[in-house]
Amino acid sequence: MFYEPETDKTYNSLLEFRLEYRNTSFGELDTEEERNRAGLYSVANNPPNYDILLEDCTQVGITLVA
Repeated sequence: MFYEPETDKTYNSLLEFRLEYRNTSFGELDTEEERNRAGLYSVANNPPNYDILLEDCTQVGITLVA
């Protein structure tokens, strides 16, 4: 996934980015440095870790302890 901060758009692939700018030549865009110069940045898509302790959390009332 790629992000273009100038337009605040995300693209799923380089092809999608190139199709958005059909009349623009960006070169190869093979390396991270070339993409950064074109204003396109890679997005790390790291989902949060699954935590079984939080799976079945339910809200409970206040319990008085004597």
